[in-house]
Amino acid sequence: MPETRYQELLGLPAGIEDPNYYQLLGIARTVLDAPTIKVHFKEQMTRLQKIENPRHKEFIEFLKGELKRARAVLTAPSRRREYAQQVLLERG
Repeated sequence: MPETRYQELLGLPAGIEDPNYYQLLGIARTVLDAPTIKVHFKEQMTRLQKIENPRHKEFIEFLKGELKRARAVLTAPSRRREYAQQVLLERG
């Protein structure tokens, strides 16, 4: 099975085709502290910024936007609660 762009660019596990914010940042849903979330955000952004392959340019820009949204949502308690409920509804 070929790697997805999420696997290739962010190192996400195989089988994740439409990652949620937790998966994009590589954190568990139980991680609540903003400093840890920001560290993971920075790691993923750095990983993307090191990629020089022009083939992925547009998708990398998309991912950067998604990572920024993930950080903003998961570091704001009220927005995080709303997002967590949305993820639960989508799962089941």
